[in-house]
Amino acid sequence: MALLITPKMLAAGYEFLRTTPPFRGWGLPHADAIEFRVTKALGEHGHYNRFIGTDEHWIAMSEKCNGHPATLMMFLAHEVIHLHQALKKLETKGATHNADFHRRARAVCKAHGLDYKLFV
Repeated sequence: MALLITPKMLAAGYEFLRTTPPFRGWGLPHADAIEFRVTKALGEHGHYNRFIGTDEHWIAMSEKCNGHPATLMMFLAHEVIHLHQALKKLETKGATHNADFHRRARAVCKAHGLDYKLFV
């Protein structure tokens, strides 16, 4: 059975992650401050972006690449790391996953029992 993803479901998943370690210590904004989108992208499970020149953020998850709740939550967690890095200005120009991202990814994977090699 395929998972029917909705923006409301993504917001609920995000709020769940916000309450768990290590996310709960990061000062992440409430889901109301993030726009959640569902895409049909085949090439990526999810994507984080910020509207240029604003403080508005969005996370999009692909209904084509996320067929089960566990997969959806893992890749949503991945995008939440990108959100946190953008909010705290921890990104490295020209790098998708810098050393900070990998350190945080390892902590998320350890706390949530996720496969780091699949996560990144």
